[in-house]
Amino acid sequence: MTGAASGDQDAGDGVVGSRVVVLQPGQRLPFEAPEWDDALVLVAGGALEVRQRRGPCWTFGEGSVLTLAGLGLDTLGGGPVRTVLVVIRPVRPRGP
Repeated sequence: MTGAASGDQDAGDGVVGSRVVVLQPGQRLPFEAPEWDDALVLVAGGALEVRQRRGPCWTFGEGSVLTLAGLGLDTLGGGPVRTVLVVIRPVRPRGP
């Protein structure tokens, strides 16, 4: 995520590398695979829009749990109205 999202912070849940990303209404972030590979993504609030480089856009609502690895994504973002809260939890802790 390289700090691009407002509110990108440690999730405070005791899981090493777990973090929270807050996307403001209409905010889009470029998808950077190394930041999301090998992680579970929980949409904790709002609706996350996931766009492929070529192809469809998917929307995942609050409570959705997904992985974004290997999908050929271009951007992640929120809808025009609500702030999106995303919790990212690594499946395996990252090395030092």
